[in-house]
Amino acid sequence: MTFLDVRQGDATVVQLPDRSSLLVDVGGIPGSTFDMGERVVVPALWALGLRRLDWLLLSHGHPDHLAAAAAALRDLRPREI
Repeated sequence: MTFLDVRQGDATVVQLPDRSSLLVDVGGIPGSTFDMGERVVVPALWALGLRRLDWLLLSHGHPDHLAAAAAALRDLRPREI
């Protein structure tokens, strides 16, 4: 389990023994042009060796939990949301 520093919100990566992966929330900075997904979340997952997600779980609709989802969807192509 890896917890990413995405400021106020959350982004947690779970890598299971069978090599499947889950990203819970993606963070984001409400009212900012800084793309937390493109600049932090996706590069961190690539550094962990992940090129594709099995699951992306967005816990709720607040921007600090999902504003960066576009980059994760585009670059990590989750199999299930």
